[in-house]
Amino acid sequence: MSQIVKYVTTGVVLVVALLFARSQYTEYVTNPWTRNGQVRAIVVQVAPRVSGPIVDLPIVNNQFVNAGDLLFAIDPRTFETAVAQARADLASTGVDVDALAGQVEVARASVEVARASIGEAEASIAQADAQVENARSQFERQQEMLPTGATTQQAYDQANANYRTALAQESAAEVSLLQAEASLVEAEANLDEAIANLGAPGQDNPRVLASAAALREAELNLEFARVVAPVSGYITNLTLRTGSQAVANQPQLALIDDDSFWIEAYFRENYLAGIEAGDRAMVTLMAYPRTPIEGRVESIGWGIDNRTVGSPGNDLLPSPAPTFEWIRLAQRIPVRIVIDDLPDGTALRVGTTASVQVITGGND
Repeated sequence: MSQIVKYVTTGVVLVVALLFARSQYTEYVTNPWTRNGQVRAIVVQVAPRVSGPIVDLPIVNNQFVNAGDLLFAIDPRTFETAVAQARADLASTGVDVDALAGQVEVARASVEVARASIGEAEASIAQADAQVENARSQFERQQEMLPTGATTQQAYDQANANYRTALAQESAAEVSLLQAEASLVEAEANLDEAIANLGAPGQDNPRVLASAAALREAELNLEFARVVAPVSGYITNLTLRTGSQAVANQPQLALIDDDSFWIEAYFRENYLAGIEAGDRAMVTLMAYPRTPIEGRVESIGWGIDNRTVGSPGNDLLPSPAPTFEWIRLAQRIPVRIVIDDLPDGTALRVGTTASVQVITGGND
């Protein structure tokens, strides 16, 4: 009898164990779980826009800073001098442009004088033409009267002299007109040259705009000498010291964005079919094994590196990685988990390990 009880007990235990194993397997397949998770965040590489020695470093390693806080300051004296020089250049350019504008006005006045001279010359020609006609008439009348004795030789000679004088004055007036026209052409050419030298007047002048742009660039460089935090977060791996040489566009320190943490969980590809964006996720950090963290699936990765292809080897030939023909290794695909509510006293640190379980079917 005792032997039967022993067999029955063993069978019950075996059935219970099989049922438990099956339920665990079903739970694992339905709600996939992985220990291959990692805390991630956006790491901002802070680089100055200008070069120079650091004269102020108010931060320490692993410090939290708010967006806009001063991280470090570069010696501003060189940039202050550049601003002063740019301001002086802008003022000098303004004086030069005003002088060129004055030259334009002088040239425009010369054009008006030349045009007035033409008008005067044309009026003189008209007057000379009238005098020529009058002198010709008087001379022709004296010519007719002289043979008859109706006039004297002296009167004839005077009329002839007056006629010649009127012709000479007419010729002189025509020469004056030609000179006035030539002066107008020259004055208009000088005006065009003065306008071209000036360009646009006032603040729209290219020289003024270029000097103003140079001043703005110098002012920006002076502003860039103070490097501030672009986001709120944590300073990490700080190696700068006062007196260190900052190099433009070269990262000087790392700033972990406090508002960008997420969990990167790597699931085997054969468990991805049931995972959808929006599914609940339970995250356990190795640093806090008894503090589960609520999260949700934000997205699933669309690709990973194909390591079976390998990099080119000798003679640029492919160098494929070896595979096990009797085992098909499932690839790990990244699933991005966002944290909905971080428990008090729990700190997320980039690179630390996490276990993740996804509760599928949450979107049904």
